[in-house]
Amino acid sequence: MDSVADPVDTLGGPLDTVLLQHNFLTYLIKSGEHYSDREGIALLPHDSVAIKVIFDSSAVYQTKQAANQKDWNKLIGFSDCSTHHHTNSIRAVWRYNQERGIQLGAYWYKNGQRYGKELKTVQIFDTVNVVVTAKDSLYTVRVDDMLFTEARDCNSSAFRYWLFPYFGGDEAAPQDITIRLAHIYPIRQ
Repeated sequence: MDSVADPVDTLGGPLDTVLLQHNFLTYLIKSGEHYSDREGIALLPHDSVAIKVIFDSSAVYQTKQAANQKDWNKLIGFSDCSTHHHTNSIRAVWRYNQERGIQLGAYWYKNGQRYGKELKTVQIFDTVNVVVTAKDSLYTVRVDDMLFTEARDCNSSAFRYWLFPYFGGDEAAPQDITIRLAHIYPIRQ
């Protein structure tokens, strides 16, 4: 069931008028791991995911190999087109840049090809609004006021599954990393 009637991917829409109190869940990625402690297979019967996210000082990290510092860590998203997420998917992602702070971006697979685009830089303890959508013929990722769009290879999806926080690339988390997410749409507890 797509959420066409729920315009969570528009600025100033219902996402911005949701109750001020949100229940944040803490996702822990342990040192030496890729997956968070809340990882698991969960179907997503919607075409949009909206969250608020807060990174703490554990998001400040240094990779062993300098080139891996530019690898995107996955934040939230979902598979698409009834395929595996390495075939078709859309996600919001993050990485730490020593000079600038926490970079947030869009990350997607289209027909097995991987792409990424930086959208915004934030600082630790900032509360950031993120919306990831696959509607009609477009992917969209909104990070606060920055909006990214990209053409999809399908117009609907009968089967989607959540993609939760994941560290890496090539390297696993160099230390315990905690990410606080409030699931605004759909609600997840």
